[in-house]
Amino acid sequence: MKILLIEDNQADARLIQELLKELSRPEQRVAPPEVVWAVCLADGLEILAEQKVDVVLLDLSLPDSHGLETLYRTQDRAGTVPVVVLTGNNEEMLAIKAVRQGAQDYLIKSEVTGPALWRATCYAVERARTLARWEESYRILQYLPISLYVYNPRDWKIVYCNRRFASVIGVDENLVFRSGISLKDLVHAEDLPRFHQERQPALAANSTEIVQSRYRIKTAPDVWQWVQAFETVYVRTNAGLPELVLGNAYQVADSLLTDESASNELDLLRTIADSLTDAVFAKDPAGRYVYANAAHRRSLGVKARTEVVGKTDFDFVPEHLAKALHQKEEQILRGARMAPDEEEPWISPDGQKRAIRLISRAPLRDSQGRVNGLLAMSRDITAERQAAQAAPRPVAARPPDPRLQQRMPPQVAGKGKPGPVPTGPLVS
Repeated sequence: MKILLIEDNQADARLIQELLKELSRPEQRVAPPEVVWAVCLADGLEILAEQKVDVVLLDLSLPDSHGLETLYRTQDRAGTVPVVVLTGNNEEMLAIKAVRQGAQDYLIKSEVTGPALWRATCYAVERARTLARWEESYRILQYLPISLYVYNPRDWKIVYCNRRFASVIGVDENLVFRSGISLKDLVHAEDLPRFHQERQPALAANSTEIVQSRYRIKTAPDVWQWVQAFETVYVRTNAGLPELVLGNAYQVADSLLTDESASNELDLLRTIADSLTDAVFAKDPAGRYVYANAAHRRSLGVKARTEVVGKTDFDFVPEHLAKALHQKEEQILRGARMAPDEEEPWISPDGQKRAIRLISRAPLRDSQGRVNGLLAMSRDITAERQAAQAAPRPVAARPPDPRLQQRMPPQVAGKGKPGPVPTGPLVS
């Protein structure tokens, strides 16, 4: 471990260095931490700019800086490197304020011991690493291409959502944290009773059920969008009661989902489509799958429908091919015209199989005639193309031999009209 000590008092600096040396264990091959000493803040900031250190031990009273300003300037230069404050007895309250402003810990010089100093530095480094991992995880969640949200089932208020979900409901994610938007205010009034009913089994004590549901959510004033949601209770009280619910929702094409009375017909259509040898799939305007029959799922290398729905071609095929498919389908949606019987290359997700498929695409429309998705059907014609290329070419007919034509009767030689066929005996 490398420690930067910023301390103007030579006696205090020497004491800290001696305490750290005592921590070495030669018999266990444990070396003491390396200490770099700076007598003023300017020197300390210069070392931070030029060298990599694991932790900073900082005296708040220095010749060129004093108080919390010393901490702020050090933090600006240190970045994610943790800072432990060194203080005298009369500055303990100042040190507590420094901790509130981001210092990892503070040590009172007159009470410091070797083990206490080592614990403080080690804990500071570990806390900083843990915090960095949490911050990285938070950034990943914020920029995930799926919509995540967390709500309290007692009052249905959203306590967290990432940027994708915030964009779906048309608000800034920071506004969600400040105001505590309730799902009751976002779900369509006609869907709200079913919304509550579907979640009751999962909200029972110690239930591990995952809720799948479809409902309309408000994306703007008087604008509603169908979403498919998957939710599970991931934090419970000691009594097993639900405390926080984690959800993932994605927008789906309403033309496929809004008519609840047609659910049996949809099930029948899915059964028929799954029995087809041709691949059938549907996408929303953003290129996300809302349906894929069994044949198309096999071409993508998956079995379950949930492994496809909500994903795009970028999740399954090489990027260059996914881009080409996305651009082509965007043109079809913009032009609102069917594109029948197009031949295009296809590469399996594992890259092992290359194929040629014949595909037809058509825009989907809602009840008002607006384009809100894409339907496609394709089949693999690789074998047909290979057979056509391997088939022998027809051989061109040779012109007749003139000598044979001279010996042949007129009707065989092809000169003029055929003569009468002789019926009597041939005379030589």
